[in-house]
Amino acid sequence: MAEKKNKGGRPSKFTPELGDKICEELANGKSMRTVCKADDMPDKATVFRWIRTDEEFLNQYTRAKQ
Repeated sequence: MAEKKNKGGRPSKFTPELGDKICEELANGKSMRTVCKADDMPDKATVFRWIRTDEEFLNQYTRAKQ
């Protein structure tokens, strides 16, 4: 079994709970800009990076936006 290589950089602060909170706000009609303005939320560029790199979060985000 191959080990994942550490790509370096800062570790991600993404958690499933944070993803749920973001998607819940989006599903309730808030914009990504509004969601990410909250003090306890990451920057919108960070969230969009998570969407590009995490297929499960991408699927959750897509459902929330529908």
